[in-house]
Amino acid sequence: MKENRETTIDEILSKKNVNINDANNQIKQEVNKAQEQNLRLRDAGYNVNIRDVESDTYKIQNAEEFFVGQNGYLYVVYPYGNNEITSEMDVIIFR
Repeated sequence: MKENRETTIDEILSKKNVNINDANNQIKQEVNKAQEQNLRLRDAGYNVNIRDVESDTYKIQNAEEFFVGQNGYLYVVYPYGNNEITSEMDVIIFR
């Protein structure tokens, strides 16, 4: 990561000693929590995006948007909504 080169999510997880199953469980918990909030907002009459929490998109192996911050944390970003521009996303942080 200090080499200023492109890397894969698998390499980063390995260097951070993060188990893939644990990563997938953390993602699922956080996405489900966000989904529950959106469902409550929808039921209150707001227009919100509803996630497909069972989608393979939310598996760490399929993550396409991620970066390591200056603090060494891994940030995995799951944007959704409009294909051209979106402000809606889930960000999962691995310390």
